[in-house]
Amino acid sequence: MRRLANILVNIGDHFMSLSDRTRMQVVIVALVLLAGGSVYKLIVSIRHMNDPAPIATPDQMIKPMEKLFQQSSNNQTNYKQAKRYEMRKLDSLAKLYDNYHKTSPQ
Repeated sequence: MRRLANILVNIGDHFMSLSDRTRMQVVIVALVLLAGGSVYKLIVSIRHMNDPAPIATPDQMIKPMEKLFQQSSNNQTNYKQAKRYEMRKLDSLAKLYDNYHKTSPQ
């Protein structure tokens, strides 16, 4: 980590020792390379979008949807079961509380 920091510091020192004109040229070349890379990726992606998509069978389209449905229905079922369990616990506590107050002397 320290070595990497030293390398970056040395590169920065070397970059600062260059003249203003040279620094400007380096920055412009870097920007042109970045812009060229972006344009290249855009052209490649446009060509890729024009390629026809492979034909999917109905089973290939339905299977992921079934899996998603199963996951969401399992989550809902688990929530309902947990809610019922908590309600039963609360009901039993309420009955105990009512019985305690009915039997306790006033």
